[in-house]
Amino acid sequence: MQKPDPYATPQAEAGQRQTADPASSHVADGRRLIVFSIGLYLCALLAALILPLQRIAAGYPVSVLVSAAPVSALIGVCRLTPALGCSTFQKVALLVLMCVPFANLVTLLLLHARATGVLRDAGFRVGLLRVSRWADSGSSCTSLPRFSA
Repeated sequence: MQKPDPYATPQAEAGQRQTADPASSHVADGRRLIVFSIGLYLCALLAALILPLQRIAAGYPVSVLVSAAPVSALIGVCRLTPALGCSTFQKVALLVLMCVPFANLVTLLLLHARATGVLRDAGFRVGLLRVSRWADSGSSCTSLPRFSA
């Protein structure tokens, strides 16, 4: 009887690596931008409450936050709505709601909840800023690749 060669190459077939579909990458990136803009809105609100607005030096950081939050929100909505399957009318309505002061925060929270639900239904593990897919074996997870336009 012949002994197997311990230095021979393995003969087992390797499993195929799961690749994420582009729609999931769009949803993950749009969700990340929406979380970022929600944080910017909350920081701007906190800074407006804490810092006195009478001085120019105190008003400058608040104005930077207030101007950066809508830009990131608009980009996040533009990236997220096609991936969620929204119609053009819905996309325009959401972009208009981004211009209304309190409705924009509520709209961002609703879009965040919808995107999180879509990603969880697709089998992803969703954290605050990171989206990852559970691997088939064990409890390790693979990270979702970022979409680059």
